[in-house]
Amino acid sequence: MKPLVHRARKRDPDAVHSIDHQFGRRLTPRSRYLSAGDVIPEGLVIQCSNQAGVVEGDQPVVRVAFINDDQAEFVAEGDEIPEGEPDLAEVLVATGKVSQLVRLSREQFSQEETAGQLAQSVARAITRRADLAFVRQAAPTPRALGPTTGLLKIAGVVSGAAVTRRALYVASKTG
Repeated sequence: MKPLVHRARKRDPDAVHSIDHQFGRRLTPRSRYLSAGDVIPEGLVIQCSNQAGVVEGDQPVVRVAFINDDQAEFVAEGDEIPEGEPDLAEVLVATGKVSQLVRLSREQFSQEETAGQLAQSVARAITRRADLAFVRQAAPTPRALGPTTGLLKIAGVVSGAAVTRRALYVASKTG
């Protein structure tokens, strides 16, 4: 059973506390870390992207370096190999937090299976919202940094049909 997570109050706003359901006691701050991959493993952002930077605290953006590849060419034996000049660039990716706060009574929480069902419900809601943001989030208005624009809202991104084995075969023959 996955623990429920909530933010600590005033003392340390970044400390995460969780409830140990087996023993019903609060664990110490930072004693358990729940990665996004553990909480929402089905999320598109987890399955279709790579971690390319580290967020420090409430940092508003992460600088992600990338390279626009230069062309490679065949070179005859003994000829000079020309130097490539790939374009070095970076993109700023705005950070954001998808969250849900659920209020319930102690009586509700003490019911058998409530914690597990609640954790699954919150994970589904967070996964749905994160997927929506990853794919279709509108660009932020001027002066706002985030949330980051979804993939289908970025200029130059082309959406197409599903890739099938037949399409790959045809492409390899016409290529």
